[in-house]
Amino acid sequence: MGEIAFCFPGQLQERPMLREGHPLREDPFFKELVEKASRQTSFDLIGFLKEREGPCDELGVKLQMTTYLLSMVHFFRLKKAGWIPDILTEHSMGIYASLAASEAISFEEGLFITESIGRLLEKEGRLHPGAMASIIGLPLEEVKRICEDLHGSNLFIANYNGGLHYVISGEAEAVEKAILLALARKALSATRLAFSVALHTPLLFPLRQEIQNILKEIRIAQPKIPILNHWTVRPLKKEEVKDFLSEEISRPVYWDRCVETLLRKGFNQFVEVGQEATLTKLIRWIDHEAEAFSAGNQIKGGFGVTAKGCSFRHPSRESKMKYHETPLQVRFYEVDAYGMVWHGHYVAWFEVGRNDLTQRFQMGPSQLKALNLLAPVVELNCQFKSPATFGDSLIIQTTMERTEVAKLIFSYRVLVQENGRILATGTTTHVLTDLKGNLLYRVPLEVVERIEAMQRYLEV
Repeated sequence: MGEIAFCFPGQLQERPMLREGHPLREDPFFKELVEKASRQTSFDLIGFLKEREGPCDELGVKLQMTTYLLSMVHFFRLKKAGWIPDILTEHSMGIYASLAASEAISFEEGLFITESIGRLLEKEGRLHPGAMASIIGLPLEEVKRICEDLHGSNLFIANYNGGLHYVISGEAEAVEKAILLALARKALSATRLAFSVALHTPLLFPLRQEIQNILKEIRIAQPKIPILNHWTVRPLKKEEVKDFLSEEISRPVYWDRCVETLLRKGFNQFVEVGQEATLTKLIRWIDHEAEAFSAGNQIKGGFGVTAKGCSFRHPSRESKMKYHETPLQVRFYEVDAYGMVWHGHYVAWFEVGRNDLTQRFQMGPSQLKALNLLAPVVELNCQFKSPATFGDSLIIQTTMERTEVAKLIFSYRVLVQENGRILATGTTTHVLTDLKGNLLYRVPLEVVERIEAMQRYLEV
């Protein structure tokens, strides 16, 4: 078995809804930590999680504290189930929960740090308003050019998330201009995030001394589980922790480096210790074969346990998937002067097979558009095995992999009908967006039901 990494996410973008009857509300760790938090702070977690609409004072602070509390709840759930991580990774403010999980600080100290720095950032946002935006689908050099084109506007790359996913941060007006530039330059998505401060930029460096004052009475213990420093991509040392905490809000997050380094070192299981699947998605975008899942998605079913500590099965491997078959005959215009099919037609055949499958389950392009959705291709792979010739009768085989994130992965095989000879294999990866190209992080329920129906059909 390979190594296991626990991944602590940064601030939630919106409040999660845990109304009466939600299974997490009955979890003993949830009850215990909420009780501890209520004795230390005036923050009403239960009340916050019941609300849905309407204005909310200090929303940023409350989201940060909710993120911390839920990460700690899921950490203790995992620990009770026997999971033993080999390393902890953190994204942005996930550092507070990772420090508490490693016992470098106590739960109460982590809560105090989260709330204190959160209120400091809330104040900074009122004095010097900032903004952040997610840009997906542009190469790094293009994102850098956008920042350079807005030179003098205090705009920076704040998160290097991998998979052509970056977060920019800076003055609010500059971020809005950058969003327009990114969309004009064919970004798949460019959307503003729920932050009113320029996180992870040099604009926040003046807060360093105030954070050091917050940490003055905190005694840092040696972490019992290594925590990966997302700047150096080495374990964070005890004596480095306070400097890291005082500087990390003014420096970028290199999440891509962390995941790539761990993959090279043999880590093959990544567990997101949080309520949502944000890091799970990013990990899969860096390596779609990576074993990754979110503890928040395992509330009802629990966790599988092995002698080492834990085991889970990737959703795409839980059951063998069969292929849907579409017959096709090679036409004269598809062959070149050498009598062989031009390579570009194989990609078109993938589309023929995919549409034949998806339309049976109301998931074809026109059917998705009727729901105000698109499913653009973001990745394409094709391996050529043997040439097809004019008149060949072919079978296009199509199947869909299971995935926990808001994307669709199809696999294909092109075979000669007569003898089963494989001519080509390939995959396409699709994301879901609205009609304006804004990426969806959650799949609408109606689409989930159609996907599940298709997957039941494909399961052997």
